Amino acid sequence: MSKFARLVNNVAIDVVGGNPADYFHPDIAAQFEAVPNEVEAGWIFDDDVWSAGESNSTPEAEVLQPIGVIKFKLLFTSPERIKAKELRATDPIIDDFWSILDDPRTDKVDMSLASIQDAIEYTLTVINGAGLTTDVEARKAAILSGQLI
Repeated sequence: MSKFARLVNNVAIDVVGGNPADYFHPDIAAQFEAVPNEVEAGWIFDDDVWSAGESNSTPEAEVLQPIGVIKFKLLFTSPERIKAKELRATDPIIDDFWSILDDPRTDKVDMSLASIQDAIEYTLTVINGAGLTTDVEARKAAILSGQLI
């Protein structure tokens, strides 16, 4: 089986055994590259060599606890949720993300996944264009903190 990873700053963030398009939206799946089978999330690619170990973590790379889908949705304000629902009709990335959340098999949201963090940021950025969110980074940090506002 072949493995693929999405790298951020030479760190394997998302690692899958198989075609990334089977797991991610095409825009995200296109960011994956083939890696050796032993590579796991968190491994570092430096000087053409893979190694397990600590990376220079940013707060976004911290391991965050998974939370329930309802609580996750409640981390967005009511106007943000309403706008995201409206945007689903015209934005395939927002629709893909929120469709996964609406799937009855989804019971937890793993906030430590870069793909989840990217989807939060993307949603907030598009909502920001509609004038609802003024500081995308502050809202993203608040949502990732898991604290209801």
